Amino acid sequence: DFSRRSKIGNWLMGCINIHVIHHIFPKICHIHYPAITPVLIKTAQEHGIEYKENASFWDGWVNHIKMLKYLSKRDAEVPAYNENNLRTVESFA
Repeated sequence: DFSRRSKIGNWLMGCINIHVIHHIFPKICHIHYPAITPVLIKTAQEHGIEYKENASFWDGWVNHIKMLKYLSKRDAEVPAYNENNLRTVESFA
């Protein structure tokens, strides 16, 4: 997710910047995404799952480019769920 607190950003992007909710509730109208996201964040914290968010569009764009660069390497490890918890790649740099 990125820029989810920006009313202008949400309007311009049709709330697709609040992308996690879009995948969890694909049939819910996008106008409800900003209200549902705090519930998702709280639930994720209760279950020890990290909710990642970029504060601005620019931060989201830069991190996306870093991720694509990282994943283009032959030996890149793709983050995946395992039996212990969510495994994440700490840095794409």
